[in-house]
Amino acid sequence: MDRLSYALIGAVLGALLAVACWWLYGLAFSLRYNGPGIDPQLLHWVKALGGVFAVLGFLLRDKVGSVVGDAFATILNFESDHTRTQHVSWWQAVFFLVVVAGLVWFFIGS
Repeated sequence: MDRLSYALIGAVLGALLAVACWWLYGLAFSLRYNGPGIDPQLLHWVKALGGVFAVLGFLLRDKVGSVVGDAFATILNFESDHTRTQHVSWWQAVFFLVVVAGLVWFFIGS
């Protein structure tokens, strides 16, 4: 019963997210998306996102609120053009490339 309650919470929050996505991207009122509306039918958005977040609520239980909050934050950051940029130093990039090259050599090399 606990998982079904979280699935219902996920469905409701997903439906709210669906309304926001429908307004921004379905009707093309986004400030950053220049193009035709993706799908102007609100019911399609509610079914899809409500269903996805209901499944996530069933699987993740009390973490579904964090997932929906992250989705809202991502949309807000996209619309306000605030992107989180994380810079990697040169030695971190070199270390990563050496590790990847070593793994490729180990697994591919004969």
